[in-house]
Amino acid sequence: MVTLPLSTSNRWYRCSGSVTAAKTNDALNLPQRSFQAALLSYFGQPTNPPAEADDEMNKNATKAVEFISESSFLLNVKTYGVFEQSYVHNDIAGPVHGWWLSELPSGLTGLFVVVYSYGHSPVKAMENVQLVLSARMVVESLGLPPTTYVKMLVVQPRCYHHDKISSWSRCYSELKPFVQDIDTIAANIAKKTDLVKTTGEHCKNCPMQLNCKAAVDSVFRTLDIVNVGFPNNLVKVELNDGDITREYDALEEAQRIIKDRINVIKSHVEHRIASGQPVNGFTMRPVKGHRTWAISDNEVAGLSPTINLFAGVCSPAEAERRGLPKEAVAKNTTRKTITKLDRLSKDEILEKLK
Repeated sequence: MVTLPLSTSNRWYRCSGSVTAAKTNDALNLPQRSFQAALLSYFGQPTNPPAEADDEMNKNATKAVEFISESSFLLNVKTYGVFEQSYVHNDIAGPVHGWWLSELPSGLTGLFVVVYSYGHSPVKAMENVQLVLSARMVVESLGLPPTTYVKMLVVQPRCYHHDKISSWSRCYSELKPFVQDIDTIAANIAKKTDLVKTTGEHCKNCPMQLNCKAAVDSVFRTLDIVNVGFPNNLVKVELNDGDITREYDALEEAQRIIKDRINVIKSHVEHRIASGQPVNGFTMRPVKGHRTWAISDNEVAGLSPTINLFAGVCSPAEAERRGLPKEAVAKNTTRKTITKLDRLSKDEILEKLK
C-alpha cells in the first residue's frame, strides 16, 4: 500500500508518476512531542521536560514559536496542535509543523498553519500543497465553517538573502477547488491511472530522480536548443520587451534544469565513492568547509550590539555583514576540512592508468 505523506505532497501533486516506487514512511512522534513542548512552554502552561533525544528538535521548535511571535502572528491564541511528521532520508527529521486558532481583530476566528524549516533554500507558502492539506485536516477535524480565514506560513530563519517568512492567506472556501484537485490526483495515484511525470523544483530529494526519464528528457531537450539554436523564423531583428522577458525566463529555466541534473549526478557519484566504489574521472578532494561558531548563542549575541541575533541562527558571514570585525569572527569560529567532488585532470587520469 502506498502512503502519500504530507512532507512530499508538493512533489506527488505535481508529479504523480514519482510515487510509483515510493516507500511508505512511518510517522514518528519525535517532532510532535517537541513542538508541543515548545508551544506549552511559550504559553506558560506546565509541560513535562522533553526527552534527551528531543533536545535538538525542541530547540528548533522554540525558535520557530519565538520567531512567529516576533512577527506578530500569535494573536489571542484559543487552541493549537501539531501534525505528526515522518523522518526523511532515513535519519534526518522532517520540519516542525503545527497550527493554532486565533481570534482576529475583526472578531472572526483565524486558522494559522505553519511549517518551520531549518534549510537554506527558500520555500514559498503560495499554493503550497502541504499547507493546504494541513489546513483542510484542521478545518474538517474541528468542523470549522467554510468562511474560516486561513493564513499559511513557512518560517525559515536560516534562509539567508531571502524573506524568512513566506505567507499566503485565503478564505477556506477559496481553497476548496484546490483541495478537490489534490483529491483527484491522489485518487489517480491510488488507482495507478493517469499518472504523469513532470520536472521542476519538486524534483529535489525525489528518490527516482537519477533514473527519471522526464528529468533526462528535459535536460537533453534543453541541450538540443543550445546546440541547434532556434529556427530562423523565430529570431527577430529587434526584440521587444515581451520577447526579452520570455527569452530571459526560458534561459533561466534551462539553467536551473541543467544545474539540478548536474547536482543529481554529483550526489550519486559522491555516494558511490563514499561507499568504496571508484568512479572513473572523479575524485574527492579536501577543501575548507563553512565557518561555525565555537561559542554559545548568548556569547555570539554579546560580541556586538549590531548583531540582532535570533536564537543563534546568525551565521559568521552574516555577522561580518552586520559590522562585526573579521578578527573577532575568526577568533570565535572554527572551520572544518571537508571533502568535495572534483573531476580528475587529464594528467591525473593518465597517471592512474600507468
